[in-house]
Amino acid sequence: MSAVDERSAPSAFRLSRDRLAELATGGGSPGTIRFLADTQYSRRQLALLALRDLAVLDLRPLPSIDDAWAILDRAKARAPATFRSIIMYPPIGNWAAYAIREHSEGAGAESAPAWVDFGQIHAVALVVAAGCGLDWRTRVPLRSGRAILPGLGQASFDEADQWDSAVAETAGGGIRLSHGRTTVTVPADPRQDGDGWQGLRILTTGTDPVLEVALDDLDPLRDLADPVDPERLTDVEVAGWQSMLDGAWAMLCRDDPATARAMAAGAVSSLSPLGRADQAGDDEIRSASTAEAFGAILLSTPQDVVEFAAALVHEYRHIKLGCLMHLCALHHDDERPELYAPWRDDPRPIGGLVQGIYAFHGIAGFHRTRIAASDGVERRTAQFAYALTRAQTIAGLAAARASDGLTELGREFLDELSATMRPWADDAVPASIDRLTGLALAAHRTTWLLRHRRPAPGTADAVARAWSADEPIDLASLAIGPVEPSAGPPPRTTEWIRPFRLAVNTPLPATTPETALAAGDPATAKAQCLAGIEADPDDVDAWTGLALASLDLGDTAAARALTERPDLVHAGYQALAGQGTAPAPDVLSRWAGREQP
Repeated sequence: MSAVDERSAPSAFRLSRDRLAELATGGGSPGTIRFLADTQYSRRQLALLALRDLAVLDLRPLPSIDDAWAILDRAKARAPATFRSIIMYPPIGNWAAYAIREHSEGAGAESAPAWVDFGQIHAVALVVAAGCGLDWRTRVPLRSGRAILPGLGQASFDEADQWDSAVAETAGGGIRLSHGRTTVTVPADPRQDGDGWQGLRILTTGTDPVLEVALDDLDPLRDLADPVDPERLTDVEVAGWQSMLDGAWAMLCRDDPATARAMAAGAVSSLSPLGRADQAGDDEIRSASTAEAFGAILLSTPQDVVEFAAALVHEYRHIKLGCLMHLCALHHDDERPELYAPWRDDPRPIGGLVQGIYAFHGIAGFHRTRIAASDGVERRTAQFAYALTRAQTIAGLAAARASDGLTELGREFLDELSATMRPWADDAVPASIDRLTGLALAAHRTTWLLRHRRPAPGTADAVARAWSADEPIDLASLAIGPVEPSAGPPPRTTEWIRPFRLAVNTPLPATTPETALAAGDPATAKAQCLAGIEADPDDVDAWTGLALASLDLGDTAAARALTERPDLVHAGYQALAGQGTAPAPDVLSRWAGREQP
């Protein structure tokens, strides 16, 4: 293997206190974003070096990885800016991380051969060589007959095997690939489709600043996890994405120009639509990003421009913090999923909680701005979203501080973030919206506790004994049990939030506990929930609804027990039911929640 060319050596960076303080407020100037992009360029080169060092196996039928590395060195020396722009295409970082992870840990039975995963370096090098004006000939791997050229598009060969390869060459900036009797020539404008070729579509919006993003429906690593098949968008769908982006970007440029300028500095460069099947029946936007694919956002089809703009802000925050966490440690290396995050259905490790806090701080700020810029229905919707995300951020900050997972720097960082929220405490929302927000928060936490916190040994029996002896009990004095993630995908605790959000602007019929509470009829909700528990004592939604109805009815003792220790109340009820002496759930809850002298 050849020695590493000095031109390929990544740069070293030092994060200044000023930049850290700027990011700790949730901000980030275009200069700071460019600094973070520089660090990611260095990291991307490190990933390629690591991949090269791991790919010592025989890559046949592809040429040696040294061949690709040599052309990369030549291209970087000839046109460093072009070299950088190409290898910074987000899925390249995700591909390098995936290949290293997959074959370092041992590939699964359905994984591609190592030469296919590692051999993608030849496709990267081909695109770089073409972009930098170098002539070169190689072979590139095929997945199910498809050769992906990162940032350009894909060539298809119908007669290829599942794991195969194609001859590829570039001359004068053009690219041609061939397999058997089929040759695919990449059009001069690779965004255009051609015979056997599908080009990557680019969306451009705005004037000052301009945002340009790839709408990637082709790259197998665009899903930010394991490889997926392409799912080509129709022209109508592409036009829909362009229209939504135009509206969302105009909103951000008008309401938060500082954030828009920072995003346009390179923090958002790729949008990948979530697969159609993965978002079927979901009326709320879903989005994701990863620290390995700087600038990439995966998201479901937005329903409106406000939702789209909020998702951009959300993932932009994750992207910034992901870069920062590559430079300094805000938390200890602890991946125990046991912490409560008010926006997640599953227990989170400290790193995930910190990421969520930073993102939801940004979303709350976005909706706070929307309140001032809107009226009528849109304003009430923004008020609910702001009140909810503000409270979620505050609760997340409290959970992080109560853990032992933060470093000293991490505590300072969150303290600075928290300080920016002090003026928000004076922001009032209508009492009706404040009530719905409180119910939404209580529903989420109560459901989460019922699903994930297990009573400590002996505590359920202690509740049963005290009730049977007609003695008071102090739930706060009983040990708190462990948090255990549920098996399989977590249930959607956010289902409780939907009717409360709808009720902000639309009267709802009191047909279910959720809609009865949203409609301001807690007595009906309570009756329905008591019936639900009688039918199924393990009905988590019924116990949650009883907690909310108790809150709304002013039954302070029952509400306290059911929102602070619902897992223990439920376990005590089960113990008493096993003895045939269980009282009504609301009676037990009221007894358990009485304040002790």
